[in-house]
Amino acid sequence: MRILSSLKGFTADCSEKNGVVTVNIADSDGGRLFDILHCCEPVNIKGFENPLYIGMEYPSGFIAESVTTGERIILFDSVIHGYDAMFCNIEDSPEISDRPLKKADFSPCEIRMELFYDIDYETEKERYNFDKNGNCILINGKTVSWEQVLNDGIDAMALYYRSAGGRWIEFSEEELA
Repeated sequence: MRILSSLKGFTADCSEKNGVVTVNIADSDGGRLFDILHCCEPVNIKGFENPLYIGMEYPSGFIAESVTTGERIILFDSVIHGYDAMFCNIEDSPEISDRPLKKADFSPCEIRMELFYDIDYETEKERYNFDKNGNCILINGKTVSWEQVLNDGIDAMALYYRSAGGRWIEFSEEELA
């Protein structure tokens, strides 16, 4: 099952259906309570019950910080994850790497992610550039393994937190291709 490279070793309850991978996040000890750190703005959007966190001043990014281990897990970073970040847009400046992180406006909670894998990379493999070692060359000139392209080249994602009442509430979604 495909999963973002940054989430390897930090998932539980994984499932896949019709190109959508759903995972719950867990720290290395199996803990599931996290504070969410982000570089976004909560925005009220018609049709959504709660604000969605959207990258406004900076490209979006989310980190789950375990309340028990203190581990920081990169949930999603629009500078490195997704088809557009890998093959279309170059976001490389000091401001990007030093984006200020803020704590989300909700209590420590469980986190769920949906990762959308609708791009058929294998069929279009000849369209990509590779170095002499067989690694894929990204738009920014960096190289990654083909496996990492398959894992990180998502075309959309959604993030949810579990409320105190046990309901999953969406707090971010993004199209990435």
